[in-house]
Amino acid sequence: MEYRKQIGRTGLIGFMVLLSAHPVGSYFSYGARAGGMGNAFSAVADDASAVYWNPASIVLIPGWSVTLDVGSDLVVADKAQNVIEKIFDSDPRAWDGPEFGEDRDRLLDLLDKLDDYAWTHRGGDRFGLSVAYKKTAFSIMGYDIYYIQPEVDTLNIDLDPESGTYIGNNATSMQFGGFHVKEYGMTLSFLTESKSVAMGVTGKFVDIDGYHWTGNIWDEPSIDPSNLLDRVENTASTGDSDWGMDASFTFFLGHNRVALVGRNLHSLEIRTGEDTTLKIKQEYRIGYAFIPNDRFTFAVDYETNASRDPLGNKLDGKDIAIGFEGKFGDKKNFVLRGGAVLDKGGDSPILFTGGASILFEHLAIDFSYSRDQDGESLGMWGGLRISF
Repeated sequence: MEYRKQIGRTGLIGFMVLLSAHPVGSYFSYGARAGGMGNAFSAVADDASAVYWNPASIVLIPGWSVTLDVGSDLVVADKAQNVIEKIFDSDPRAWDGPEFGEDRDRLLDLLDKLDDYAWTHRGGDRFGLSVAYKKTAFSIMGYDIYYIQPEVDTLNIDLDPESGTYIGNNATSMQFGGFHVKEYGMTLSFLTESKSVAMGVTGKFVDIDGYHWTGNIWDEPSIDPSNLLDRVENTASTGDSDWGMDASFTFFLGHNRVALVGRNLHSLEIRTGEDTTLKIKQEYRIGYAFIPNDRFTFAVDYETNASRDPLGNKLDGKDIAIGFEGKFGDKKNFVLRGGAVLDKGGDSPILFTGGASILFEHLAIDFSYSRDQDGESLGMWGGLRISF
């Protein structure tokens, strides 16, 4: 059996991996309504969440609109977690003598499997608040993202306690990298006299704090990643800030809408360490919505750019999102949504989404849920929308 020696990497490289796919290499959604439609929302947005999805569509708001959304995006990584638990239960420090050969081989096999789960992604919490009035809007958005990087020790694997590479001295560790992102934006939108084209722009201030923690796997009282992520948040952070800009167009063609959206048109470069500069790249989306009546909406979004991390691994991009929204009941006060995210390159699993809302005269209560076809990632969102 051949074991690979893990090359040491700093946790800050993980931040570069993350931000090269901003907003998130995995599924990211601002707003429970959009999340339930699989993020096929660029041409649909007609509330305050348009500050993120399509600034031009702020013109669709006749008065005040307020959206408040909270949620969490998690990658369960059950298989990786099971491997970590088995390793933790096979603590070699309690071994004594060379008679544990089978245990050693089993542990080495587990360590080799753990090595295959490098850069296991775990999402964090999300928050968004947007306030719009007619053609202007203000927004605050924040989200957390973490990466787990195993550092597998394949040198200290001998059974002889007198050996300098005794397995009881195995130093397999876990690196946890992560960051908190906060965006503060102001949006202005315009509608042409023909009312067939809308334009919008968002200027924003982006603030990022990066965190890094490394610990020996055998020294942990628990291998529950949620506990370990708390360690990341409690460590000293490094961060920086910069300004950014989003812009979009929306074309109104009867029952059809077409949206062209560009995010981070001013590419952000944020230093979070002495030798590390984080780059938030430009993103472009094309959205189409068919709205035959006031009950049903069908939508498609296409993300035109693909992102890769510094190691060459595909993270996100060129995704096709499809979504549906339907209002039911005599008063159309019950809404169901569904959607899917398809990776055009075929490297990522299909992600399925669903959601529902209860509508009142001036208030909407939203909920959405997402899960990939492999069951390794899930997201949950809840939100309120107020209009008057």
